[in-house]
Amino acid sequence: MKLLSLPYELAILLAQHLNDEDDLLALRLTCREVNILFRELHVNQIFERRYVFCFHASLQDLIKISESKMAPRVRHLSFWSTSPLSYGKPNSHLYSTLNGALRGDEISDMLSTAFFKLPNIRSFTFEAGSSFPLDGKMRAVLNMCPAYEENPIPPGRHFLQRAKRDVGLAHVRTMWAPAMDAVLRAGLSTVKSISCPFVFMEEFEFQPAQMMAFKTVLSRLRKLEVGDLDPDGPQPSNSDSTASRIGFYTWIAHVGAKVETFKIRNPTSWVVPKLPLDRTFNLSTLVMPSLKRVSIENVYLMINEVGAILRYSQGLEELRISACRVTDPIKDWFDLLKYLRQNGFDSLRRLELNLSGNHKCTDLEFELPNIEIYGNWNVDSTSCTVRLPIGKSKKRYYVTHKNLRAHLDAISKAEVLWRSLTDGKWTSKQVTGLG
Repeated sequence: MKLLSLPYELAILLAQHLNDEDDLLALRLTCREVNILFRELHVNQIFERRYVFCFHASLQDLIKISESKMAPRVRHLSFWSTSPLSYGKPNSHLYSTLNGALRGDEISDMLSTAFFKLPNIRSFTFEAGSSFPLDGKMRAVLNMCPAYEENPIPPGRHFLQRAKRDVGLAHVRTMWAPAMDAVLRAGLSTVKSISCPFVFMEEFEFQPAQMMAFKTVLSRLRKLEVGDLDPDGPQPSNSDSTASRIGFYTWIAHVGAKVETFKIRNPTSWVVPKLPLDRTFNLSTLVMPSLKRVSIENVYLMINEVGAILRYSQGLEELRISACRVTDPIKDWFDLLKYLRQNGFDSLRRLELNLSGNHKCTDLEFELPNIEIYGNWNVDSTSCTVRLPIGKSKKRYYVTHKNLRAHLDAISKAEVLWRSLTDGKWTSKQVTGLG
């Protein structure tokens, strides 16, 4: 069947699978009719999502788009806290590229200039890592760099594959602070989703006036994902981990009124707080009544943090906690389960608690299970799957099914609950691998 003989909607649906603007360009170049058919789709793909790097040419390009008739088409911005460098070019090219990176205040100035004229921004994504996608947007970014001014990379995936062998991304600075400053300065109130896989908690310590401004400007925020809040490694002696944590949750309290999806994830293998956290630190309750999905992964966690997040979230549908560390695993995870039971959460339909193997010390005389519930956990007929890893390899599991609700109603001591859920195996030598 010929492409042009298909109904318009079906042809567009098929072409949408070409998720690279260079591929759509190649399709449009086949003939005049195809060019006309897919022009609008191609233009949307070029401008709907833009890559923004922290060097002048990239930011200036965003400003030019904001001043053009294409400005309303821009809906998603991907910020890169890196700068392209060329391995195969003379050092002068590398240095000129990195030296083109701007200071935070300069980035903020240029972003605010663009944000004032971009009326439909819906999401911010802050990219991480040293690799880059093989697509037309990245080709356009690379061609802005000094290394490719004289010989730009032509359209085509094979050209990008060749360039990828010679090009890397060098971390220059975080884009979070200048981007958030620009959001306030421009009053950008259309953002509904923010995803930032690495941003330290210290970067949320805003002034009270700024906090109030965020409450207004980000009032439409529906999805928030942040990570790398507590990195490993030596920290300054004047670091205050508790103050940073309070600053972080204060910011969440101001922007979280309509957030439906909240995710905290640290990508590192182990997370140790910068300084010992005060178990009794005063954390105000967060009013997040719209919250439906919460995921917390690989962080050093205080149980009162979870309580503060969920206190007014009676519409919660999914809760996932994985690979997190707590001060007292036996008691803290028991307290969390008790908290969930006492507050009902009638809409909760998916509960995943990965509690095993997440203790800094590996020579403990106990192991906690992973708990999974799919369905209404307030109904007696809903079964809870309990998976207890066996041995130090953690590759085999002892699996049983329990009524978690009934166990929590009947048991008041942490050790008794873990013994009951695991049929007494949580302290056995077979499970711990000791002895």
